[in-house]
Formats: sequence, C-alpha cells, structure tokens
Amino acid sequence: MFNLNLKDISNFLNLDLSSKKKEQLGNVAIRNISIDSRNIKANTLFVPLEGEKKDGHLFIADAFSNGAVSSLCKKDFEITNPFKLGNFPLLKVDDTLCSLQRIGRCIRQKFNGKIIGITGSCGKTTTKEYVCAVMKSKFDVFKNDGNFNGQIGVPLTLFKLDNTADFAVIEMGISKFNEMDILTDLVCPDIAIVTNIGHSHLEYLKSVENVYKEKIKIFRRFNKNSVLFINGDDFYLKRLKNLNLPFKTFTYGIKSQDLDFRAINVEQRNGVTYFDVIHKNNVFKGVKINSLGQRQVTDALVAIALGMFFDIDFAEIKLSILHARFGKNRQSVKCISLTAKNNSVIHVKFIDDCYNANPESMIASISVLNGMYKCNRKVAVLSDMLEQGSFSEDLHRELGKFIAKTDLDILITTGAYSLVTNRVAKKYNNKLCCYHLNSNEEIYKKLTNILSDQDIVLFKGSRGFKLEEIISRFI
Repeated sequence: MFNLNLKDISNFLNLDLSSKKKEQLGNVAIRNISIDSRNIKANTLFVPLEGEKKDGHLFIADAFSNGAVSSLCKKDFEITNPFKLGNFPLLKVDDTLCSLQRIGRCIRQKFNGKIIGITGSCGKTTTKEYVCAVMKSKFDVFKNDGNFNGQIGVPLTLFKLDNTADFAVIEMGISKFNEMDILTDLVCPDIAIVTNIGHSHLEYLKSVENVYKEKIKIFRRFNKNSVLFINGDDFYLKRLKNLNLPFKTFTYGIKSQDLDFRAINVEQRNGVTYFDVIHKNNVFKGVKINSLGQRQVTDALVAIALGMFFDIDFAEIKLSILHARFGKNRQSVKCISLTAKNNSVIHVKFIDDCYNANPESMIASISVLNGMYKCNRKVAVLSDMLEQGSFSEDLHRELGKFIAKTDLDILITTGAYSLVTNRVAKKYNNKLCCYHLNSNEEIYKKLTNILSDQDIVLFKGSRGFKLEEIISRFI
C-alpha cells in the first residue's frame, strides 16, 4: 500500500483545516482502514458506517481503545461522552461511506498499473482466480480478497493498492440501480470482463434487462485503449458485438461459432475437465481444469484469452489454469468415508457449491451433478434462491421443471420457495424421491439415514441458508 498519513486523507476528502492542523496530521501514519472497531491493527483509520441494525459511530471510542489512531465521523453525529475519545483526531465529514469511497478513488488515481474489472451475474470470483493465476505467470498481480466486490469492499480493497503491481484484478458486484456507476468511478477499469447476465438481485433490479443495463456500465469510463471481454454465448451480451464499440472487444464461449476465443472438445473425466481452444483458426490443445461443468470452462476460457492477449506463452497459461485455486464453498469436491447404520464403511462424494445461488448457477451446478456417471445415486440438497423479489415463485417453479428432466435420484430442499421446486419436480417426475425439510439439522439426519456407498451429493444454495454447515458436520 502507499505510504499515507492523515494529512493525505484530509486532502483526499477536501477537509477545510488550518495549515497547523494539517501539519499535525502529517505526523500520523495510516497503514490500515477498518469498518469494524474490533478489527484494529497498528496505524488504523476507523470508518464508522451506518448499518441497518447499528450505527458504527457508537463504536468510535471502542476503536480508539483497540488502537485506532483516528476516525471519520459524521458532522451531525453528537458524541455523548467526548472524554472517552481522548486526544485522538476526528475527521468530520458529511457521509462516512462516501468518504471511504472517495479515499479509494484517490488511491486508484495514484496507481500506475492496469486494472481488470470483472462483473456478471455469476462466476465473478472463479473468473478472478483464473485470471490472477494466468497473469501471475508473467506479471505482478494484486487482487481483492474473497468477494470484497461491493460499495464497501471495493474501496477497502483499493486502499491496499500500491505501484509494485502491474495489474490489479477487482470484482465489481452490484444488487441495486446506480451501484455500478459508483464502482466504475472508483475502479476506472482499463480492461473489463462481463461473465454473463442472469436472474440475480431481481428483488431490486426488477428485470434481467435491467441487470444487463446496469452490468454493462462497467465500461462507462472506457477510452480507445480500453479492452472488453464478453461471454459471446450470453443472450444479452451478444448485443454488444453489433454496436461498433470504440474500443477493442473480444468474445469467448463454447456454443456460438463466431467467437474470438472458443472452447471445443470439452470432456469431463474423473473430476477433471479437458478442452481445446480455437483462436484465429488456430487450435491450442490440452487445457485441463480441476473443476466440472461448462460454466467453469467459460470462466477459465476468458482468463486464457486475456493471457494470450498479453502474449503469455500458452504452455504457461495451461499450467497456471491447472493450478488455479478457489475459495471454499465453490464447487469443491470432497470425498468422505462414513459409517453406515449397519456399521459398514461407505464412501460418498460431496460437491460443495454453497457460496450462493441464482437460477443460472443452480442449473449449471445441477447439470454438473447430472453429468456424473461413475456413481450410485445422484442427490441434490438445495435451498431457496434469495433476492429474486416477485419473481421468486416462478423461478423456483421453473427450476423444479428443469430438475424433473434430469437423472437425479433424490432431491432434498429447504426454504419456503424451494418447497415449490420440490413439488413441481415431483409432479413432473414421479420417480424422483423428494424430501422437504425445515433445517440443516433435519437435512443432516436425513442424509445420515439414506446415504449409500458411492452416492454423490450436491449442496447448492444461497448464503443465508449456510448449507456448508451440513458438510462440516459430516467431516
């Protein structure tokens, strides 16, 4: 990160301070920013945010007690006991979140490398990890932690930037109107990747068309030297190919013929996916990823395309793709040995894809499970897909119809809307064994009673249901 002090922060925020005050602030080094008064390291600036349940301003004194050297504070916030704050400097601002974002924007302007921004309805984090793996084979690369991809996470990420990196890879996630405008002003990406457009956050964005319009704002600040990569198989993103955009645009995918980068000969064997890549009528063979499903192929493919654009040797790209690593709860396969009721030992596979869920990612994960053939039974444990608003019941009904057409043997659901999925799947496929349960504890007990040797179980759901807790119980 850049060497910053409180004087720099006050200048970023255009605070009207005396020259003497600024001189004093110049002696206070800032090496960290925290929005949690319990997570304070040396030389930390505390930024209190107003949450739905609690106001961070109530914890300013706690932040100082825990070692913060300064704090932002809303001008109109009345501190009831100023003596608890001691002599620590408070920076009074109109809005602490906007100020945090302004700090991030100013630091981004100091960064001399290129920023790769990634957005889409699903696959952002997986794509980010593939991109980082490939680009690191030739360049110094910085990336945001986990899914720090929103209005708070992105400026906290940008604070960590410095000019030792050639590239920074930043996820940009939105759920409401105009949030991409804010993120684009913050990140100002030189290169953008749009993974897909789907039924995400419809509770706020109301339609997939609106999702599309908001997501493509990622290139709102592009210039003639900018570069855009889009999933050319996506129904909505295909439109961009015909717009004659004033910057370089590349398409990637599997299904369409007229793609700049296309994956062919896709094959799954023993938990590994193999494919080749066509680019400019040349075939680049032998790509291998330690993941399953077409969605994983497209996520890897755009990283390959980016690497080829920056002249990384294809052998290096293949090696990097193979050794890419992802966060937990993202379609990782766990082989587990269990003791059955008759005291025999059974071996099962769990597919942990619990990180989040929308209709597109649900169908992709279920398709992976459906495509597995070296197993006894295929079991899906699914929760509600949250944040779908008035579309929730219809989308869960359509998911049930999709499941009915697969080769799944057992369906276990939890959540009010997943009951719709359960009933519809059973209606259209009476051979499917269906259970609807009310808690993770009930699901754990049911699986304990019904699992057999060589079963494969997919766990897929929204974060609020914490299905990974069930896997942890077994492990």
